[in-house]
Amino acid sequence: MANTESLTQMIEISRALWADPKTAENTLSDTLAVVALLPLEGEDLVNRMATALIERFEREGAAVNADALQQNFFKLHPLQRVILIAHERLHWDYERIEGVFDLSRDELETLFWKSRIDLLTHRAGRPILSLPSPSNVTANCPEFNPIRPWSSRYLDHAVSRADQVFLQGHIEHCPSCKGILDKTRTIHFESQAELLPELAPEVQARSMTVLRDLLKISEKYALGSTPDFWTSIRLFVRKRRDIQVLIFMALAWCVWKIVS
Repeated sequence: MANTESLTQMIEISRALWADPKTAENTLSDTLAVVALLPLEGEDLVNRMATALIERFEREGAAVNADALQQNFFKLHPLQRVILIAHERLHWDYERIEGVFDLSRDELETLFWKSRIDLLTHRAGRPILSLPSPSNVTANCPEFNPIRPWSSRYLDHAVSRADQVFLQGHIEHCPSCKGILDKTRTIHFESQAELLPELAPEVQARSMTVLRDLLKISEKYALGSTPDFWTSIRLFVRKRRDIQVLIFMALAWCVWKIVS
């Protein structure tokens, strides 16, 4: 059974892919109903859900998000959106993201930096220049690569302990590298403001309830116990707000016919 943290991460990943909250919720429920039958728990279950949701989005989700292009975040490639949410909000480290999405370290660093620059470019409505090459470079300065600068992985806490200690000391005495780090910090900070807003607590609580009920039924099914007809109907209706609205309208019509 997935815990609260695991379910929260699944919800956030789905939201990063589908802009429409209802589509995100229904797609997550449908996908979890299948993936939950696999012998996976905890982090392994979340990792498999992340790849399954991206695969599903690539098959059928582009048209669903057509109206989302008014939001800068949804102008990014789906993988860009997911890795940003995974790192910035869910606190996945580089190693986990590399493993889940089959990326090399160089590919991931490049993708992170491009994603942040792309977000600011969409916000400004014009190309945003990346970091300029540092001036007054000395032999002790870290190697600078404009498509995946050292300063970005440093701020992402994705350097070794030895490199962290070296860079901390170096920055104190190198105005050029300190300038690069300051500009990078600004780009990180401003790009974070373009991410999805936090989900309202009441909405998250409702989604959690639906997913927990779904997992209970999936767990019984995986053990060879088939849910009864009314349990299946109740779960289906509970996770589909459109069906709930139709039922409410039908009941209201019946009451109106009776009293009139």
